[in-house]
Amino acid sequence: MMLNRPLKSYMTKNLRYKSTYCPFTQRVLLTLEEKHLPYGLKLVDLGNKPAWFLSISPEGKVPVAKVDDKWIADSDVITQTVEEKFPDPSLVTPPKKASVGSKIFSTYIGFLKSKDANDGTEKALLNELSAFNDYIKENGPFINRKDISAADLSLGPKLYHMEIALGHYKKWSVSDSLPHLKIYMKIGPDHQTLYWSATWPKEVEQLARQLLYNPCKVRYLI
Repeated sequence: MMLNRPLKSYMTKNLRYKSTYCPFTQRVLLTLEEKHLPYGLKLVDLGNKPAWFLSISPEGKVPVAKVDDKWIADSDVITQTVEEKFPDPSLVTPPKKASVGSKIFSTYIGFLKSKDANDGTEKALLNELSAFNDYIKENGPFINRKDISAADLSLGPKLYHMEIALGHYKKWSVSDSLPHLKIYMKIGPDHQTLYWSATWPKEVEQLARQLLYNPCKVRYLI
């Protein structure tokens, strides 16, 4: 990616795994979109990492971004840097709300990988989703009430991945008993960047397939 002042980011390109389908990469892209920042995007083959990319990211992790001639890795650090350098509009989530929904992704992964219907992983996920549904009911439409924030841009793509992957591999869907969660997942037209369907369902299924059958090859923590 390349911003006006400038930001470059290198993503991955692979037939089975494109990091632009990764929720952590999507978080960075959504942050840039919400801040209306132009950027350049370069895809890298994760299965055949070129030497120039490994010189930037020795561990081969993505995304990485270049801001003011400095390379930055990790979506947390990238989005924080963008927020500090381009504070308007602010996407800061108040500290007391920053952890809202933060356990959903890990419980989703646990349920996705589970082969035992009675091991409690589905219940753990439902508990987290129910708690989030109740929170949004009382405090929505976003985590920080009327203001979209970094927490939404982090959680939103993960919820979309959850819905697509579990629907495909578990024949599971978000229950109608969680109406506020379902509304949150379909946030519309004032925030076009929150249409998670732009993240290509088939590729989300492919990413989930890798997680199920080759978990050591999937880099979710970037």
